[in-house]
Amino acid sequence: MGTGSRALLVRVDGVRESEYLQLDWAHHAVMGKGRSMGEGWITVDAEALTSEPALQFWVGAALEHNADTSS
Repeated sequence: MGTGSRALLVRVDGVRESEYLQLDWAHHAVMGKGRSMGEGWITVDAEALTSEPALQFWVGAALEHNADTSS
């Protein structure tokens, strides 16, 4: 996870990526002009992070991915 430009950068499970991208304010992360960061990287705009439960949702998504990759 990371932050920048008032957005949250989240690494999620690639299997669930399309599910997450259907949510408001979530989109594929890019670096620079139009360069995708690859599967599983999502930028969540600040507008989606206005409550503690909303932030916890995305933290949980990142932790789920981390748990899957650290086994």
